[in-house]
Amino acid sequence: MSYFIHLISHDRQCRFNLEDIQPKVTEVIKKLITLFSIEKPKADGSVTIDTLRKYDDEFEKSLNDFFSETRSTFPQIQQLNSFFKSLNKGDFFYFLPNIEHTEIEIYKYHIELKSLNENQDYEKLLSNFENGFGKILQFYNSKKIGDYRTKIGPNSLQKTCRFCDKSQPDTFFSKDAHAISEGLGNKKVLTKDECDICNDFFSEKIEPSLINFLSIFRTYFGIKGKDGKKKIKGKNLVIKKVGNELHFNFLEGTKPSIDGNNVSFNAKEIGWHSSQAMYKALVKFFLSVIETEMLEDFKDTVQWLLGNLERKKLPKVFFKIDHSVFAEDPKIFVFTRKSDSINLPFAFCEFQFTICRFIFLIPFSQKDTRDFLTDKQLKEWLSVLKFYTNIGSWKRLDLSSSGFKKMNLKFLNIFRT
Repeated sequence: MSYFIHLISHDRQCRFNLEDIQPKVTEVIKKLITLFSIEKPKADGSVTIDTLRKYDDEFEKSLNDFFSETRSTFPQIQQLNSFFKSLNKGDFFYFLPNIEHTEIEIYKYHIELKSLNENQDYEKLLSNFENGFGKILQFYNSKKIGDYRTKIGPNSLQKTCRFCDKSQPDTFFSKDAHAISEGLGNKKVLTKDECDICNDFFSEKIEPSLINFLSIFRTYFGIKGKDGKKKIKGKNLVIKKVGNELHFNFLEGTKPSIDGNNVSFNAKEIGWHSSQAMYKALVKFFLSVIETEMLEDFKDTVQWLLGNLERKKLPKVFFKIDHSVFAEDPKIFVFTRKSDSINLPFAFCEFQFTICRFIFLIPFSQKDTRDFLTDKQLKEWLSVLKFYTNIGSWKRLDLSSSGFKKMNLKFLNIFRT
């Protein structure tokens, strides 16, 4: 028997899944639910709970007592504590044990809580949602991945790789397969059906191009990858984070341009990069988090990802540096088309990493009859994306080139302390 706990605040959510309920776990869950009860348990043990709660001093004390009491008996429940620590005193939140909701219902919970916590007009927020992101949901199913810990894929002991279709003994499943690159700070979202061979291929041939492209953001924001925080090593300098500052250590023979307190320079050869491998890394994230049965619609996409299908031209990728959105953990928003409209691509995603945002189509789906390479083909889809204000102002990246080259970064007018 499985069970889950769903927590929702105005800006995040957390879902804690329990696959196999043991007696001691049942007692822990009962104690947690009791924190939300509005009356004493009935004779049969049932309780009435208030799903909308306020995070105040009294509740915080009860919660701390609960986590202290259950730390040794069921340590996994401590995962919920990170959600509560993200709340401010006085914030309202929803506690929804074993209650499934549609994506639109969840977004409306977020809106209600934003109205309560920030004293904003609910009807206005709802109207903005329905005219913006809500319009996307008229045409697309939506799923957000990255807010909470999850393992994606079937629980079967006899596994088949979602990418190469191999099973044991032709391959093995001994490694932790991260749905989103661990090098970008993902510690929460794992894939149960990615084999070791494909895992090595992605981590060695595909994902480094995207990681290198985002290296300066990873270093600046102190994102911990596989081996902790990363410095950038180039041919002429080393860049590392010290406290809240970036330190640039120039190697011998390097002469930056200095104008008063402003310094300009080029960081040469900080890593190898392939534009098409970068696109493949983004698409790999998508293919890692969708339901296994959906992979049938992306057979050609998988073959392209594995290098068995060559394509010289890809749809443009939209990219933006957005200081209003900061993703401490990388997140991906997955959109799949509800109708059979040929004017809309079957699937697209938004990927967020720190202050970087990517919007990209999933190419070569069996559900698409167009390649969406031209503005004319993209016109109707872009009209649906009004939620993404001024989508036309986002930079369009052509990531079609499959060749590898060394990356250089140009820094202009960096303030010297």
